[in-house]
Amino acid sequence: MKETIKSSLSDKHVWMCTKCGEFRSIRYNSFFSQFDIRLDKILKIIFHWCLQMNHKDVKELVGVSEPTINKIFQKLRLLCLNNLKRESFILGGEGEVVEIDESLFVRVKHNVGKDLSRKQIWVFGMYQRSNKKCLFYVVPKRDAVNLLNLIYKHIAPNSVIYSDCWKSYNRIKKLNKNYMHLTVNHDLHFVDPKTGVHTNGIESIWCAAKAYFKKMRGTNRLYLQSYLDEFYWRHNHNLSRTGAI
Repeated sequence: MKETIKSSLSDKHVWMCTKCGEFRSIRYNSFFSQFDIRLDKILKIIFHWCLQMNHKDVKELVGVSEPTINKIFQKLRLLCLNNLKRESFILGGEGEVVEIDESLFVRVKHNVGKDLSRKQIWVFGMYQRSNKKCLFYVVPKRDAVNLLNLIYKHIAPNSVIYSDCWKSYNRIKKLNKNYMHLTVNHDLHFVDPKTGVHTNGIESIWCAAKAYFKKMRGTNRLYLQSYLDEFYWRHNHNLSRTGAI
């Protein structure tokens, strides 16, 4: 196969078989084959996604519908997930400190005119201090079953786990992974005066993630996990706006 020009097509370029002379789209078997807009517009959308621009601003700049932009953004977030290999991602290790915490990302506002049928959405996070890498999961409940399963799956044996005093963490030491579990009571102080234990690392990550979502000017709650995947993909690779390009 070789690339050749075919001016009658919108992409102007195609793959041509050097043996039989048949043509295939220049997008064949590529990321770009999923979309039916011009290649230059796709590339512009990807460029603006790397710069962390929201879909409404991209619509004005590129002149493409919001559903199309959202589709491309979602596919890019899927690439982030595939690159991270979240299901096999491991934090911690011998003597390594991993901070854990849960944070409310969608809350019900008990005010007149608000939709009280909307469910709260909680996110569970893990943060390794030494390399500053993190991992997030949307969880249906903050109960022991959900949280302990994620801890067991993603935190290596012999790790040191710091948390607050949430009751679901009470059985961490019974997970048979030789974890050392230390807590800080946030009702009394942010840093335990005796042990020095704190969860300021994961707390700062929560602030950064929520600021990132706010800048997006609207995120679909159905895709919250994918937005989280994108955020910690950028964070774990220490990418600036231009670094993602």
